[in-house]
Amino acid sequence: MEDLYKKLMAYGETDAYPFHMPGHKRKNMGDMNPYQIDITEIDGFDNMNDPNEILRDLMERLGKLYGRQYAYLLVNGSTAGNLSSVFATTSQGDSVLVARDSHKSVYNATFLRQLHVDYLYPNMEGRPYAGPVRPEDVEAALCRNPEIKAVVITSPSYEGIVSPVDEIARVCHRYHAALIVDAAHGAHFGMHPELPGVPEEADLIVMSLHKTLPSFTSTGVVLWKEDGLVKREQLEEYLHIFQTSSPSYILMAGISRCVSFLETEGREYFQKYVDNMKGFYNACGNLKHLELLQEKGQDLSKVVIYAKPESTLDGQQLTGEMIMEFLRKEHHLELEMAQFNYALAMTSIMDEAEDLKRLELALKDLDTRCQEMSTEGVSLKDLDALVSHIMKPKEKVMEIYEARALPSEEVALHDAENRVSAAMISLYPPGIPVVVPGERIDRETISYLEDAMKIGLTVNGLGNHGKNLKVC
Repeated sequence: MEDLYKKLMAYGETDAYPFHMPGHKRKNMGDMNPYQIDITEIDGFDNMNDPNEILRDLMERLGKLYGRQYAYLLVNGSTAGNLSSVFATTSQGDSVLVARDSHKSVYNATFLRQLHVDYLYPNMEGRPYAGPVRPEDVEAALCRNPEIKAVVITSPSYEGIVSPVDEIARVCHRYHAALIVDAAHGAHFGMHPELPGVPEEADLIVMSLHKTLPSFTSTGVVLWKEDGLVKREQLEEYLHIFQTSSPSYILMAGISRCVSFLETEGREYFQKYVDNMKGFYNACGNLKHLELLQEKGQDLSKVVIYAKPESTLDGQQLTGEMIMEFLRKEHHLELEMAQFNYALAMTSIMDEAEDLKRLELALKDLDTRCQEMSTEGVSLKDLDALVSHIMKPKEKVMEIYEARALPSEEVALHDAENRVSAAMISLYPPGIPVVVPGERIDRETISYLEDAMKIGLTVNGLGNHGKNLKVC
């Protein structure tokens, strides 16, 4: 039986390099003996759930970084922030509007709060992933259901797509609906002029510090808008419920170290980082079988490695999983995730020029080994059509909380057509549900899940090693 600690230590001694979270990239941020600083709420070290001293100062420093008067520490990840935000803006039985590319924690919040959920479906517009949420779509949804109390969107997305949050917030406020932004992947925003800025009008913004900044896993922040629609005491009440009563001082010390680093060295590091990323994209601009997808306003830290149609490797259609496996096996580079036809490398200010050079050379090596399919080659699936399924509206039969309250049974996935799902099914990462409880299963969804598993993607929520689905 393997020992986790020993395995982690051994892995840390290899030349494997992380193009995935956390943002510190396993680089030492200063000597720290975790056992020496692992304490409880002793005299002089404040209490995260009732901060009045050193932790209150830390929260105010965090708020200042993001242009807010006050920010709340998260040590249970953005999941705790999303749960708390949804509860702080709604009452049991209320209606909410949720962008369909939201993280599963948002759906879990609607289940626990027993909310009625309307969905926004971001237009993919030729991308292999969801595009930005459009203000006009938000307004149309609010016109259809003026009882909606809160709107939840994700910006930036996993792939770095940024929605016009301030414009959306103004729409929401005209209809007296609070706007919650899951900005888990945007903690580095506003740190450089060429990065997207931090929205000013959203009522609550939830960020994961660990995803894109040098901070420990599970650390995050909730930004509260002082003159917004959310009462501060309501947010605090639910943060106390959804976060641990024994917050880790190791994690909070990591946040403090990250904030100090940004205050003293952040400007220099971000300038070097932006320069290095521009050089990296320029160097990879002439790939033949791969393409690094970037569009105006997109977060440059997310390197989306797209497999062009009709590209093959070793006689097989090139997929995101194959890209990820090639870089791992041939170049010891570990990416963040793979989807049907692209893989995602996450970068941060801790990536240096030589680290990005490794990725550049690895991508060029893969590109030279790929070929275009010949007329007698493999039969290619339309991967672009496959990925679009996740943003297609599903038939909603009942609310999530209603489906989970009903008796359920497991059936074979291929026999689940026309049944109502009792499970939340998602590709993980990123954790965006393909199907939520209460939605009817159609043949296209079954084929989508089967194809995902065939090419090696991880599907969460199925039983019996991906063979069964729980239905009402």
